[in-house]
Amino acid sequence: MSTSARHHSYHYRVDEPLLRTIAAEIQAAIPGAEVRLFGSRACGTARPDSDLDLLITVPDAWLANHSRLNETDALGWKLAHHRLPIELLLYSASEVEHRRHGGINVIAEAFRYGRRLDPAEPLHGPG
Repeated sequence: MSTSARHHSYHYRVDEPLLRTIAAEIQAAIPGAEVRLFGSRACGTARPDSDLDLLITVPDAWLANHSRLNETDALGWKLAHHRLPIELLLYSASEVEHRRHGGINVIAEAFRYGRRLDPAEPLHGPG
């Protein structure tokens, strides 16, 4: 049987401590970011192989000085050590505010059915 014909099944363990750790890692990379879980993992309909959908809201001034594509790519690499598929959507606070009350769009859905993730406590204490 060829490699491409083999059935692969993955099981990703996603719990609250992991979600809080990921939120903390994102906020360490982007100060002032808000992280919101949405999609099947937020709705309770995830399969064992479902990805993690995260909406990252950043200050307008921060995004004005950074490339959305480069930053999501860099974050993806920083989070790769968790070994689970993560879909990152990055928007400015004004973009989110404009679209969150709209009809059918991913930001509105993230606010309608998702939830904000609070970061884990810092991993390293003072000193």
